[in-house]
Amino acid sequence: MSQQPQQENNIWSAVRDGNMREVKNFIENLKVPVEMKDGEGLTSLMYACLAANRPLIEYLVSQCKANVNAQSGGDLISPLMIAAMNDNMELVRYFVEENKANVHLQNSDGGTALTLACLYGCTDIAKYLIEDCKADPHEKSKKGTSKLMDVVKTGNLDLVKYLVEKCNVNVDDKDKDGFSAVISAAARGHLDVLKYLVEERGTSLEATTNEGLNPLMAAAGNGKLNVVKYLIHTHHMDPSTTSESGFTPLKLACVHKFIEVVEYLILEHGDELKKEEEFTWFFCLALAAENDRLDLVKLLVEKYKAEPCPPQQTFSERVNAFLKKEHEKRQQERQAEQQQNQQDEEDDDDLD
Repeated sequence: MSQQPQQENNIWSAVRDGNMREVKNFIENLKVPVEMKDGEGLTSLMYACLAANRPLIEYLVSQCKANVNAQSGGDLISPLMIAAMNDNMELVRYFVEENKANVHLQNSDGGTALTLACLYGCTDIAKYLIEDCKADPHEKSKKGTSKLMDVVKTGNLDLVKYLVEKCNVNVDDKDKDGFSAVISAAARGHLDVLKYLVEERGTSLEATTNEGLNPLMAAAGNGKLNVVKYLIHTHHMDPSTTSESGFTPLKLACVHKFIEVVEYLILEHGDELKKEEEFTWFFCLALAAENDRLDLVKLLVEKYKAEPCPPQQTFSERVNAFLKKEHEKRQQERQAEQQQNQQDEEDDDDLD
């Protein structure tokens, strides 16, 4: 009894090692169930797919009747999905054409084999699944992520063009967090994809997430200097724009410590950023000093009056004081808005 779990556990090692003799021994002699899953929820067939071992896959499917539509624990990944994400057209065709694998099977996120092909930028497999297998290019995940947004993350411009021009997907689709293809392209730094969406497809740069982040903020907050320059120089996006939660491109670049973006914004557009809050300049100063940008330190102190933390106040105390001040300010703004709305309602009642 004590040896059986050890024997069973070794079947996955045998599959990973491509040891056909050992795999056959476990299944045929030791009677290890072919559908048994390991601690990760993977079957022997899934491991064979990860290793792209065609002889083992055919043995498990043809002779052992392994379920080609079995799904892993947790993520609910199928063998077809594994083949798709690994850009293995031979295996994708084998599962679909010879074994009738379900191309519409969904994983835990609501994604299909097509989703995985898009997420990993596998152009030929995505086209095959759409054109030959009738996979739906308009289908979205549970989070509302479109196939186009999946592809944009990879920077695969050819596949982006295919989905837009051949499949007529909506370039303005947003997920549940308000992210769109153009914001994702900016955040990932895929400038060629961004240019295509904006210049050739007319996608609006006015798009914002649920938190009010626009493409420029997304680029700055992810350190994509090439995109930041493009959006400001070519499309004249405002470097001082502020999100609903009070973030600006400069503040986001500071928070995430992208010194090159911070330096560019201050040196090239400093006059447009004079309304930045005191805390932002303090954060810029700390970041410039940390990166030995002496010229930037001098500029921040002399022109923007940035001040380091006073000796009696730690950095975290300065941050907490700022956040408290911001919270109080926004509370006051909300109260003033409520009072104004109430006054407007009373005025309307008086008119009636």
